[in-house]
Amino acid sequence: MSGDVPDLLDERGRLRRLAIASVIAVLAAGIAYFVCDQLATPDELRPSSQRGAYRFVYYVTGGVLAGAFTAAMAIQKALVRRQEARAGSLPPARLR
Repeated sequence: MSGDVPDLLDERGRLRRLAIASVIAVLAAGIAYFVCDQLATPDELRPSSQRGAYRFVYYVTGGVLAGAFTAAMAIQKALVRRQEARAGSLPPARLR
């Protein structure tokens, strides 16, 4: 059956790349959380500004998490493709 979809545990290390990207994303989000939490101290005179400060922290942390995961996956995918191209497992490009 040549049309089978490969699962996560295939020989090319897809699960390993997902785990590495997840670890990188969590570390980057943790750093972003601590930096933003220090920057977004609420104003003492306005009690309503505390909610906006925490919203800023959570949105930036989530954005950094998603961005770091996407960037880590894209970089790893590019490295795997370059490695496969050097190994000769991809067919050479033909000009038409």
